[in-house]
Amino acid sequence: MINFQKQTGFTLVEIAIVLLIVTILLGYTMAMVPVQQELKQYTQANEEMDRINEAIYAFAQANGYLPCPANNNVASSGFECRDGDATEDGECEGNDPTAEACDLWYGFLPGKTLGLEGRYSNAGLLLDPWSRPYRYQVTDNDNDANGDADFIVQGEMGNVGIGNLTPDLAVCNADPTPASEGDDEATDCAANQLIIGEAPVVVLSTGKDANDNNNNTNSWVQRENLDNNAADPDLVFVKSTKVDTAGSQYDDVVKWISPYILYSRMIEAGQLP
Repeated sequence: MINFQKQTGFTLVEIAIVLLIVTILLGYTMAMVPVQQELKQYTQANEEMDRINEAIYAFAQANGYLPCPANNNVASSGFECRDGDATEDGECEGNDPTAEACDLWYGFLPGKTLGLEGRYSNAGLLLDPWSRPYRYQVTDNDNDANGDADFIVQGEMGNVGIGNLTPDLAVCNADPTPASEGDDEATDCAANQLIIGEAPVVVLSTGKDANDNNNNTNSWVQRENLDNNAADPDLVFVKSTKVDTAGSQYDDVVKWISPYILYSRMIEAGQLP
């Protein structure tokens, strides 16, 4: 008696279905790679900027003042050593912290002055995960009107007194009114939009789409963080949720140091009474 055993295996239809499923899964995985890479970059930027803030606190604890921005633009600066070495402008004036050293309040992060490790540009500027330099602004407030900015001249914070120190950098969570753009966060940033109105320092990464930030066809909120210049300094920054919609893009990473943490750290270090 002949015993015919049933043959086992996959039919062509079953193999085709499996291949289709594998193709779909591979396509989905490949499509997610750029998204995962972008999330990784934003996580990295957040972590790096937290370390930057800690370095700023440590600098103030050690020196008794905040560093000036770095600037790689030597045009009309008057300082021969303003060559983009990512050290604070004060070092271009003999590193004399007893005299006002900042001639610009908005520029690039003074990474080397802060002793930060990381990737630096050929000009010596600390780079964010998108290979663009971190930006930095320090308050120029001079409460006692003696010509020396309170936060960047050694001893001035103590001379003015903690109760009279009034850092004035503001961060909003939405567009301030374009018509009132300027130095007054009270008008630029409505009460329900104000995150902080008394930050001594703001640190900024322009994110993935930094080049779009300078495109005037985009929303005003996106351009707000890059509209600072020597002739018209702006004290207001915007920290908003990430938006990819054309014409309303926003992807900056904005952080600041707390005046209260700054004061307490400096008191612990004996830099403030």
